[in-house]
Amino acid sequence: MNIIETVSLALRSLRSNNLRTFLSVLGVMVGVGAVISVISVGMSAQAEIARNISDLGTNIVSVLPNFRDSASQSRLLQMMNVGLGREMLEAVPALSSVSAVAQVEATLAVGGDTARATLMGVEPSYSKIIPTDTAFGRWLVIADLSVHSQVIVLSSSIASELFRGIDPVGKQVWVTAGERRRPFVVVGVTEAEEDEPASGAGRQAFIPVTTMVYRLLPARNVSMYLGQTRSASDTDAAVAQLRRFLSLKSVDPDAFEVSSQQALLDAMKKVTIIVTSMLTVIAGISLVVSGLGIMNTLLTAVAERTREIGVRKSLGARNDDIRAQFLVESVVLSSLGGMAGMALGYAGSMAVSKALNWPPAFNWLSVVTAMGFSTLIGLAFGVYPATRASSMDPVTALRCE
Repeated sequence: MNIIETVSLALRSLRSNNLRTFLSVLGVMVGVGAVISVISVGMSAQAEIARNISDLGTNIVSVLPNFRDSASQSRLLQMMNVGLGREMLEAVPALSSVSAVAQVEATLAVGGDTARATLMGVEPSYSKIIPTDTAFGRWLVIADLSVHSQVIVLSSSIASELFRGIDPVGKQVWVTAGERRRPFVVVGVTEAEEDEPASGAGRQAFIPVTTMVYRLLPARNVSMYLGQTRSASDTDAAVAQLRRFLSLKSVDPDAFEVSSQQALLDAMKKVTIIVTSMLTVIAGISLVVSGLGIMNTLLTAVAERTREIGVRKSLGARNDDIRAQFLVESVVLSSLGGMAGMALGYAGSMAVSKALNWPPAFNWLSVVTAMGFSTLIGLAFGVYPATRASSMDPVTALRCE
């Protein structure tokens, strides 16, 4: 019996019990769809992380104090001043700009209206390192730092919350940080971002870093430093130069943690790959379970068609013909489920990407892999029922009622 006749007979046998066939196909469909969806959503997450980090720029370098491993915390705090950022800029040729950053949670008040915000003490260069454009008024300038001006730049959402549509530039805002309360004059409002309400940037206000450390904070140290290189290719050199400079400055190679956005991007990619791989293995287990469903379906079919097998053998069908028939039925079940699962996986991954507003990603390699694996599952779990059917004694099979 040739392959066309075998496939035709297998399809006819499967159609004879539509419900059982549908349930077997459904199991494979869910397994394949889960594998494809997990891989595609993982790729979407990786693309979204890369996009967010790239929006900030892969040529950004951050410097933070390492209090855990540093030998002297008090000395490290003394070093964390505004002047250290300027020393970094002079000592590290790969850096084009540096900004000291000090931040604290604060309450902003205008009349009876208040708003919680992350108050950021920064230098004028901050707007170049972390792209920050003003929709109204101006950004901070060098003169603001020199005289510790009590001026403030509000984010769009905070300005709307406090001033309710009134132009805030030139108006006064009272800022309370800890036990200190100071009046500030609004000199600018940043442009609104599409995702501003959900992001940290939507709840920020910016003041000169010198005003922060000398007039608002009880201590005069900053939180961190942000630097920018001329291009992404200079990032590794800047990190190495900064580590060398800071280790000499502090006489402690572990005093500071220096990292780049590119290093963060690489680390996040590794994390998403690991998580996606784990979820893929879990989803793949459902494919194995669907294989057990196929085996159960075929064993039931063998039991129901025992007399048919005996008749075919008495008419000259070989053991290989019987075995091939049931193997083909198994492969057809798994292939149909694989094709339906491909459509389910595509729809699922696109739906998740759209719901989370992530870049859509559909990996055709995962489709081929899932389809191939489902076919192998069909073959593997079809071997036992097919062998059992082919090994039946025709006389015993014909006696079966």
